[in-house]
Amino acid sequence: MSGFGGHYKGDVSEVTMGHETGLYIQGTKPATFQAAISQGTDAAATHDYTLIKFSAGSSTTDGGLFYNKILKVPIGMLIGLKLTFHAATLGGGTGTSNFASYQYTSLNTRVYSIVDHTYNNSTSATELKIVPALNNEAAITSSAYDAMYIHSLGLPTVRTANADFSIHNNASASKETSSIDQFIGLASFMSLPDTTVDLHRYHVVGKGRQVAVQQTGKVHHMGGSVEMPLHDPKWLYYSLGREVVSKDSCADDWHSSPTKDTTNVARLFADVAPGATYIDVASSQQLTVRFGTYGNAAIGDYILINDTTRVPTISYKAPDIGIFGTTDAYFWPPEASGSTLDSGDENFEWAESSECRRIVAIEPIHDIGSGNHRYIFRLYLDDPLQFSHSAISPIDSVDSAVFNAADTLRLRRYGGDASHPNDNASNTTNASPHVHTTGEIRNHVHRLLFSGETIPSFCVEHSVRNRDAGSANASGEYSTSTVGGTGDSQQLTRIFRGCKVVEWELSSTVDAELKYRCVFDALSCYTDTGRLEATNKGDRYTAHRMFQNTAGDASSALNAGKSRKISGIADGTEKPFMFYNGEIKAFGQSLGFVSAFELRGKTGVELFHTIQGNPIAESVDSGTGISLKQVPYGGTRNASIIREGREEFEMEIDIALQDATLYHQLRTHTLQSGTIGSADGYIQMKFTKPVTGTTGGTYATPTLNVIIDEYYITECPIPVPDDKGLLHTKIKLMPQNVKVISKDALYHC
Repeated sequence: MSGFGGHYKGDVSEVTMGHETGLYIQGTKPATFQAAISQGTDAAATHDYTLIKFSAGSSTTDGGLFYNKILKVPIGMLIGLKLTFHAATLGGGTGTSNFASYQYTSLNTRVYSIVDHTYNNSTSATELKIVPALNNEAAITSSAYDAMYIHSLGLPTVRTANADFSIHNNASASKETSSIDQFIGLASFMSLPDTTVDLHRYHVVGKGRQVAVQQTGKVHHMGGSVEMPLHDPKWLYYSLGREVVSKDSCADDWHSSPTKDTTNVARLFADVAPGATYIDVASSQQLTVRFGTYGNAAIGDYILINDTTRVPTISYKAPDIGIFGTTDAYFWPPEASGSTLDSGDENFEWAESSECRRIVAIEPIHDIGSGNHRYIFRLYLDDPLQFSHSAISPIDSVDSAVFNAADTLRLRRYGGDASHPNDNASNTTNASPHVHTTGEIRNHVHRLLFSGETIPSFCVEHSVRNRDAGSANASGEYSTSTVGGTGDSQQLTRIFRGCKVVEWELSSTVDAELKYRCVFDALSCYTDTGRLEATNKGDRYTAHRMFQNTAGDASSALNAGKSRKISGIADGTEKPFMFYNGEIKAFGQSLGFVSAFELRGKTGVELFHTIQGNPIAESVDSGTGISLKQVPYGGTRNASIIREGREEFEMEIDIALQDATLYHQLRTHTLQSGTIGSADGYIQMKFTKPVTGTTGGTYATPTLNVIIDEYYITECPIPVPDDKGLLHTKIKLMPQNVKVISKDALYHC
């Protein structure tokens, strides 16, 4: 197709984002995996790599990680990722591990790279090729006590609903996708970390003046950026790194509150370590994860881990809590039992560690044989957990001390529109977060963001096309017969994986919105190559189109409202925070004469390339030489490490001077520091959205509260204005600590 209509167009391009979450695959639970012969004289030995085959996978039940032997991850998405083997338990018991010689342990940190990820049409199974090769001279089949872990970095969270995902040998008959379904924000500008390739050029003696040899080298994906009016705290989560929610203010239960005597609410079966991508829970029902009244946990629901364990929100000094158990115990959230913070304006250095995550897959694991909670299920989550959590042991304990020392589980769901804020119209008491027409958030979520030793990675999906049409595959969004014809949309879908924020900025000026800007780098890029296949061409990957197939379910107003909430663009939340709805407190006073500010942060993120081998021959088009792999060359030319470094903050405030206090703080090198339990000594920038309805209790004003602490003023120039007018100064200061408190409608950023 020629002419204007044949070009890619920005108005029909789509950008979405999502979390990255690793997969823990236990042998036989949910699938058996086998390492084919790698070494020795056997003709089948692969020598340079090891072939991993899946078999005896979970059934075709909706919401499982596997469809028979097919792992529900788009073909090629695992290329370039890291894999480790581990010893596993079953129902708390241990047994023989067949992969013991290749496991990751404290003394042997064996990490393997996935250099190929394919679908074997003859066996209808997923296959992986890993390096370095194992030294097995006979095939190894996993036992129930073996586990394979595909690491989180670079792996978009899976999507396991059978209606959304299937793999076929033909691209046109596939519909592969991931849970990259989050609204990226009110972006007014965005650039992606597009691919650049190092080129090595060699002049050779005796070959004249021209370049004699050219060879491609490292591949980079750097310099992505986004700028937007800020309407929720999501991007600040990726900038700072840690998130906890208030167990007492995270919407409402969808079941009776668990007590030591409750038998029909699922319990946490095994302890959880930081970085875990799943939790094991014990249910009273054999086929379902039971949460009492209003039903069972399902994919798309959310799990709140109710944890009163307190964690520090600073790392550069010993955090202070006051005296716990007295009227001088200061920790977040203020509504927590035992905390003497009032509305949250006072300073604090500790917080409870409750977390909330979406369920993306459910697998039955084991029957321990007896008891009220005998059936063990594994709930796979969207985004790794950041803190440790304690199970109930023994699982059926009714001892108050045992129960209170453990962490309980609560079920959360999103409801629909204003008329049906719940999951079903008849349930009027257990409501999900919802922005009312008068502006207040009903059943709001109270969250805290702060710095940690790492920041989360994320992925960005970008699809371009020349017309307003969906993916040409088994999803039925667009006819596969158009591929290559005059009506072809020429869709190109890319996923930038392993993204991390490098630097960020929060700013505003008089009568303007609160703006967020960041720069981010990526580890690698996946490209849907279904249109390059020799026959039955199509879009293997079903691209997300925010208001067509992601947050725009037209089947009912209830479902449309629910899908928008899940994607982070609930009705009523899309308005940005404005400067004129803000208040700034600093230097021990409320500042009414601030005209602008900029808060900037650096994460110290760096990319590193390492020496990696790829023994797999590249699959290319015989006519063009173009690679048919979604990630070329086994991902070995991409960076393999992306790590955080030193965190730094700086801030500028433009203010009309009233007195000499700021100058005296500068010249005497005074450290400004908040005291726990006090609202003085730190900078607080609080932004709200207009509300005309009633607030209080579970009804809250949408709020973003940024706290800047432990800072020195480094510059406070006092100008001599030639217009004889108002004296403005631009104060520069260097904070050590930034925290963000939010009241919003997101279960998880």
